[in-house]
Amino acid sequence: MGHDAAHRDTYDLAVSRATASAPVLCELALPLLRVGGRLVALVADAEADLRAASAAASACGGGVPRALAPGILSITKVATTPELYPRRAGMPARRPLLGS
Repeated sequence: MGHDAAHRDTYDLAVSRATASAPVLCELALPLLRVGGRLVALVADAEADLRAASAAASACGGGVPRALAPGILSITKVATTPELYPRRAGMPARRPLLGS
């Protein structure tokens, strides 16, 4: 869906509950959001996930991840997602964007 013109850069809000690891979720959800839109995810440990999601959020046009509460991660989209993302099916989970 992230490459489908009918959905890419379209939505104001993406909400997730136990979908994938934070880096994978960034790559799958951020392309769907318009600039200014927000990803809000229920996670086990928001503090740990915001560190893990930082590189993926940045690569996919997201701002700095924030922990809204112990189990809630929030990322605002601040730039257009490069056409490269999301990568083909399975790649985000096999090779998550973790930074160096």
